[in-house]
Amino acid sequence: MEDRNENRMPAVGIPRALLYYRYGTLWEHFFQALGVRTVPSPPGSRGILENGTKLAPDESCLSLKMFMGHVETLIGRCEQIFLRKARRHHRMGMIARNPDPLISQRDPGFLFT
Repeated sequence: MEDRNENRMPAVGIPRALLYYRYGTLWEHFFQALGVRTVPSPPGSRGILENGTKLAPDESCLSLKMFMGHVETLIGRCEQIFLRKARRHHRMGMIARNPDPLISQRDPGFLFT
């Protein structure tokens, strides 16, 4: 009976890239405490990187390409995708501070959080 209720819970996808390995456990526990099911993307692979490379803007860094590949794997597996917007991680590059390049590449009907 619990499995049926769990499947009805809203799902938030969490890409396993960038700050996930530092804060992923925190984010998953936060959403679970709110009654929201979390769906992490699969572990990184060459296929995820290749898909991200196809989606990324020209001259993007490897981290952005991998991130975009992880987001792509979550589409269709959850209702929303959690994109953390960091403010003080200057060495992380453009996407850590501003996910707008990612959003501009996707279908405007898909909601990112």
